[in-house]
Amino acid sequence: MEDKQLRKIYDKYVSNGYAYRTQTKEHLKEVLKDGFDPNYCPYTKIRPKLERLYDLVLILEGEGFKMTLDWKGVYPSGSQAVKTSRLDLDNPFVDFAIDLEETEDFVKRFKGGAIAGNVLKLIGGIKGFDTKLTKTQKKLMDDLFVWAKKKMKFTNFLLRVNLSEKFFENAKIHILGEKGYWESPYGSFENFRKVIKKSGIKKYEPYLKKKKRAYIRVIDKIPAGVIEVIR
Repeated sequence: MEDKQLRKIYDKYVSNGYAYRTQTKEHLKEVLKDGFDPNYCPYTKIRPKLERLYDLVLILEGEGFKMTLDWKGVYPSGSQAVKTSRLDLDNPFVDFAIDLEETEDFVKRFKGGAIAGNVLKLIGGIKGFDTKLTKTQKKLMDDLFVWAKKKMKFTNFLLRVNLSEKFFENAKIHILGEKGYWESPYGSFENFRKVIKKSGIKKYEPYLKKKKRAYIRVIDKIPAGVIEVIR
């Protein structure tokens, strides 16, 4: 594909395109002041209790008590949800979606963030099992229920960042259902041209046009000045 054609596609889907993310009011002020640091984790204090809940889900599943979560068209088992949550907590990145409509739905469905929302789903699943829990396990679920509900009292805001920003070049493109990551075509035109000429436009076109879902995992710091609140 000639550079003139590539430039036209780049201008339409990257230079004039955006990546979206939700942010609760709880941390919005600091994000707009300091930006996003992929190495910062707001769940450090609650992490031990989260891990105990995740372990309980896995233990119960091993005993034959299985649950299925609903992630709007994707239906992971309890253990799959635990794996995803642990990856979100462990990996140093900031996730963005490329589809505005999907992110707007996330704003409505996951008040307090995905970790808190999934905690409630996991607790609900456990309570639906016909099994006896210890006092310690019951207290753990009660504590996390209160924590998640408190998180969900904070309003969600919708943020966007232009896809031509430099830090998107080192990002990892996550495609649901696929192992590993794709190389990012976002950032500068030079990076877009390099990636497209290497992998072909057909590979990326459904995602550039937002006909298929993909997520951008940014591993570099994101300055506050490029973050825009739109809802």
